[in-house]
Amino acid sequence: MSRVEFVQMDHSWRSRYESLTSWTWPSSYAVDELAGLPLPFEWEHSVALADRQDGDRLAAEAAFHPFPDFAVPGGRLPANGLTSVAVQPTYRRQGLLRRMISRYLDMSIARGDALSVLLAQEYGIYGRFGYGHASDVVTLRIPHGTRLAAPRSITDRTDLGVDVDYVSPDRDAPFIHRVQRAQSRPGTPVRELPGFQHRALTSPPAPAQPLRILRVTCHDEPAAYALFNRSQDAGTSVAAVSDWNALGTAAEYTLWQTLLNQDLIDTVEARRVPADSVLTSLLPDPRATSPSLHDDLWARILDVPACLTARRYSADLDLALRINDPLIKANDGVWTLRVVNGTAEVSPATPGVSPDVSLSVAQLSAAYLGRPVLAQATRLGPSDDLVEHTPGSANLLHTALSWPELPGTTWGF
Repeated sequence: MSRVEFVQMDHSWRSRYESLTSWTWPSSYAVDELAGLPLPFEWEHSVALADRQDGDRLAAEAAFHPFPDFAVPGGRLPANGLTSVAVQPTYRRQGLLRRMISRYLDMSIARGDALSVLLAQEYGIYGRFGYGHASDVVTLRIPHGTRLAAPRSITDRTDLGVDVDYVSPDRDAPFIHRVQRAQSRPGTPVRELPGFQHRALTSPPAPAQPLRILRVTCHDEPAAYALFNRSQDAGTSVAAVSDWNALGTAAEYTLWQTLLNQDLIDTVEARRVPADSVLTSLLPDPRATSPSLHDDLWARILDVPACLTARRYSADLDLALRINDPLIKANDGVWTLRVVNGTAEVSPATPGVSPDVSLSVAQLSAAYLGRPVLAQATRLGPSDDLVEHTPGSANLLHTALSWPELPGTTWGF
């Protein structure tokens, strides 16, 4: 008979943590090699359950990365990114995930984080915990030599510098950090902890190709980067880019055009590309890139007033919202949202006020970063996630929450 209880992991749990992690997400590293790499999070930012009847066998684990200046439309707020969620197969279907998520939400609220984000391995897991599908990205396979259709005002820039090299964590971590910190696209996190940065810049073991970096500067200041490696796929040389960022149109054009001009590369596989990125708008033939769309960030509002006042809005608004949140009672109720000149005031509604819209915290979270989903949900008719009481109110909320730049993150965590 198992007795699964919460434990606080520390360095003595490292091997057990890496063993469960590599079981869930197979790695080219051996467990003892993983244990020798920098830990990408702090132990205090972890949640774990162990079986006390089986030698403290690690039954389930999760961790989170603090994102103290997470980008939201027109602003920033304290958030964190849930990661490394794993349950031993022996202990599945015993409610361990729900127990961990409940503990994690309590920890996040106690820290003062207003928003939780994650990247889901399976689509249907996290909606029951109040997470909403908040952004999308595309993967593109771009043939070598493709000429991006940029105007001369971009192609003739002479203030941009480019350098390509093998990754050096000590040299490249500060460069990447400065680019990430300056990015304002909603949904953009920043790798703050040194261990997190170093782990992301660690090359896979041989025989895999070492990690490479392309750096773009503007007036000698960091402007863009791309981490990539090269592989042979059925005789084809592919440069896979899974971690990148760029500040401005010219820097993003320069980044991708330089990669597309690299010798001995047949295809550039651009991953985690927001649908409205500079790259997608400059492709001469998007069909030739075999684009594939997939969900990106899932968001979960932890503090309704903190989230709704941290961002800017695209239209004035005066609505009463009935937010249904069975897991965080402080969010559950009717809230008044008033927006004037893009700035919001949020307060609990006066008792007896009838809501204009009722929506689940998952539905509100899906729209919070600017993903245009509320109008479509309204057209589908009343549901557990959205009911419009005042005609037209859901479309007004949709318009106010929209943003000129779609949300998305260009690197994973």
